[in-house]
Amino acid sequence: MNIIDYIDKNGKYTFLEKELNEVDKLIFSNLSYVDFKDLLDNNFKNKKSIESVGEEFFKRKYDKEKRILAIKGGVKALKAMYKTKRYKDLLIYNYEKVINNNLQFSALTIEINKKLIYVSFEGTDESTIGWKEDFELSYKNIIESHKKAIRYLNRFTFKDCKLILGGHSKGGNLALVSAMYTNFIVRNKIINIYSYDGPGLLRGSLHSKRYMKIKDKYIHIIPNNSVVGIMLYSTNNVVIKTKHIGILSHFILNWEVDLENLVSDKMRQSTIDLQIRMNSWIEKYNDEQKKIFVEELFDIFEKNNIKSLIVILEKPSILIKLLKEKSKMNNEMFKDFEDMVKNFIFANIKETITKKQ
Repeated sequence: MNIIDYIDKNGKYTFLEKELNEVDKLIFSNLSYVDFKDLLDNNFKNKKSIESVGEEFFKRKYDKEKRILAIKGGVKALKAMYKTKRYKDLLIYNYEKVINNNLQFSALTIEINKKLIYVSFEGTDESTIGWKEDFELSYKNIIESHKKAIRYLNRFTFKDCKLILGGHSKGGNLALVSAMYTNFIVRNKIINIYSYDGPGLLRGSLHSKRYMKIKDKYIHIIPNNSVVGIMLYSTNNVVIKTKHIGILSHFILNWEVDLENLVSDKMRQSTIDLQIRMNSWIEKYNDEQKKIFVEELFDIFEKNNIKSLIVILEKPSILIKLLKEKSKMNNEMFKDFEDMVKNFIFANIKETITKKQ
């Protein structure tokens, strides 16, 4: 079953009757994808119940046809949960959302009880700026969204409570890095950090003192067919089951859960091969070369009016065609990137054929 089935089955129980579990934490990470503009603000004193916010949200007009899977999933989860006994009285607040030419960021605070708070960071949507930030992680320790996430945590000290940080996709990476760089008062309150198929860290950061301070609290959950969470380097990896491939395996509603946990699995060989190639490419070039590549790549998207990376992920051959026409990369760098994209295509085709047999 998926998280919607889980909400349907467990929604009749309060957290006193059935304690907080791993599936609840995954669901909370998904709520930050919902656009709560005009319903919530970034004042931590203005708290509203999930029920009241849900009532207001579904009364107003919202884009039901929005193509971004993560956002559709967040809305679908909210619709399933906001009237349930389990979730309706939880308080949400401190909502912040920013998207511009430099960053794509959103975060939300959920009060599970007076002593336990969940901070949910929004992940990458299909907008090119969100994915550009993911690519920037290949040569930057701190991107603009990291700075925003750190300031978000440092705005107040979450008095007399414990913290769980979580996020899907880039949101998981924001949860991790903000925990590393937040002030020691907040950091000492953190009990868990969840990254759900989020990119990892540069090799140097993985061995830094800041990472070592939070390492034991960090849990990196990736689907068996991951294409995002395998970027860069991670520890504490937990592989879970999905029957989907490619970018669809990244979608939380396609992950399999039971009544308490995410269903465990092992990594597909095609995903392991893709991860090796991706990290080999990242290690081969210096930071300046990678910066030039990323800037050029997204300049090509802008000039060709490509505003959604879903187009590329569904048909990566388009990317090769555009780069051949417009790229200024040296031949070796282009060939390496072309091989990586072709390997991504092959991995998806191979998995599809296997599933059809």
